[in-house]
Amino acid sequence: MRKNPISARDALKLAKKSSKVFGVMGKKVISYDIKKDTPTDEEILKIIIGRSGTLRAPCLQVNDIFVGGFDVVLYKNILKLK
Repeated sequence: MRKNPISARDALKLAKKSSKVFGVMGKKVISYDIKKDTPTDEEILKIIIGRSGTLRAPCLQVNDIFVGGFDVVLYKNILKLK
């Protein structure tokens, strides 16, 4: 149960503070380097917002990396786990 869902507008603000943004859509992982790729707001929202219109769960922010959704390999790489 989500007690405080994060709106698309607030999720975008969080993501744009990061240098890299990852979104997990099913088995597909999509990423943007914010400075290099210069994605539009719509492109960022497409990968971090779920069908309900709120931030994909779970989400993770580590240093300058933002992840919306879950992928085991991606989380291991970001968290440097073995």
